[in-house]
Amino acid sequence: MRHKNIKPAAAVMIVYLLLSAGLLMFLYSLTLSGANITGERLAPAELTVTDGKTELHLAGAVFTADTRLPDSSNVYLAGYLLSPDEVRAEAYVLAMITP
Repeated sequence: MRHKNIKPAAAVMIVYLLLSAGLLMFLYSLTLSGANITGERLAPAELTVTDGKTELHLAGAVFTADTRLPDSSNVYLAGYLLSPDEVRAEAYVLAMITP
């Protein structure tokens, strides 16, 4: 059996972590510099879900999405059929637990 080399996977993980941390630092510095100029504190990222409407506030910009689905929708069935077995099992357990 050949010994697999894990160096490429480790390099990809390190690059991913560095890019994620860099983006997070950029967002924090952007909000702090904006707070110093305008005097009001901004949140780097905020997600709000109300009545089927999802809003993402990202460094002062607002992105909205309508997440309402009709009650008799085939989207639920398609999502259930396309989901992995683990997700189906969790959905079944949650359906049994929640009233």
